[in-house]
Amino acid sequence: MSPVANYNIRNVVKDVFSIGYYPQLPCPVDLLIDIIHINRLRFQATCIQPRVPLTSIRIEAERLLDKILDYSPEVWSSSTEPLADGHLLMAKTYRSAVALFGISSLQSVKVIPFSKDWMTVKETHRDRLFSFLEASLASSALKICTTWPMIVAGFEAKSGNLSMRSFVLGRMKEDSQRMGIYLPVAAKEVLERFYASAGNTWDDCFDSPHALFT
Repeated sequence: MSPVANYNIRNVVKDVFSIGYYPQLPCPVDLLIDIIHINRLRFQATCIQPRVPLTSIRIEAERLLDKILDYSPEVWSSSTEPLADGHLLMAKTYRSAVALFGISSLQSVKVIPFSKDWMTVKETHRDRLFSFLEASLASSALKICTTWPMIVAGFEAKSGNLSMRSFVLGRMKEDSQRMGIYLPVAAKEVLERFYASAGNTWDDCFDSPHALFT
């Protein structure tokens, strides 16, 4: 199914996801829909003969990113019933991860510029994301809910420092051993190739389809 088709059924996705169909992805549903929206914009921007002018895509993308950055984890957490330990931490984790995914992946297809302002936003949310991921280590339940944010953090770690990269790669190795699954190892291998390469964009890292999360 294409990113456009996924976006067209976003209300169905929202309804299904809201009933807890995917407990290992505790992403607030509005942020999940934003991920689907980002993928649609990326698809439109890379079409050989785009039906939508790039300027229009850029305007829509900037509005979407502003919406993500304005998202309140506190409001979402307070409205979640029953209120569970870790809801607020997960909402903060996914808000920063979605913001970073949106900026980096849209910069990669030339929709969002590599400007100083956007780089400042990325650095802020990169540091926050790593702080939240480190906090999640205190809970065995939350640790298994951070696979997707960890992959985003792994990409951002290339522009960070060695300790960030070591943290991500170590967590992925540990997750694979603890859960008995290969996907974290596959993600680790993708990131290690990226770290060893000269590339620095989202599509340099994820240069072919990868099933890193199911």
